[in-house]
Amino acid sequence: MVITSSCEQKKAKSQKEKTTIILVHSAWLGGWQWKETIANLKHEHLNVIAPDLVGHGDDKTPPGEITMDDYVNQLVALIDAEEKPVVLVGHSFNGITISRVAELRPKKVKKLIYLTAFLVPNGTFFFSAVKGVEGSKAVENFYLSEDKSYALVNQEAMHEAFAHDIPLENFVAAKHYIVSELAAPLNYALEVSDENFG
Repeated sequence: MVITSSCEQKKAKSQKEKTTIILVHSAWLGGWQWKETIANLKHEHLNVIAPDLVGHGDDKTPPGEITMDDYVNQLVALIDAEEKPVVLVGHSFNGITISRVAELRPKKVKKLIYLTAFLVPNGTFFFSAVKGVEGSKAVENFYLSEDKSYALVNQEAMHEAFAHDIPLENFVAAKHYIVSELAAPLNYALEVSDENFG
């Protein structure tokens, strides 16, 4: 027989009552982008997870092998490991990713939050969503590598395109964490249905 104190029981109950929030970084970045956000979200009722998607941050998966399925499967595995439905936050391009994840696990997703993110209909992909967009420094300075395998942003315009609202010195400190984004996930056409989160 195991005897637990009331303090331990309260702690166990608190763990069960916590809402898990999964913060999904934008293209080119990594889980590191959420550092200050996580500090502000520290609360006894929240469990915050900010993974590096495959090929981003500390993940060193060879880029040639990465597709949208890798991003989606990674997030599905995180959700499946949670007992209760989670809140998914997608930033920028990864609004498309969280839409697909919710389609595959509608009962495991409590809420979707699109943070300046792509909220697009079924069949839309990144390139079709940005085609013809004007007035965006990111879109204006975006280009593909010669072999069309990577999406890049002009170095000179990167601060204004990615982070015009933070001081230049903060951006310079973070710049070496920015990775080239693979074109394959950007070419993924979203698959969602009206029955689920579509």
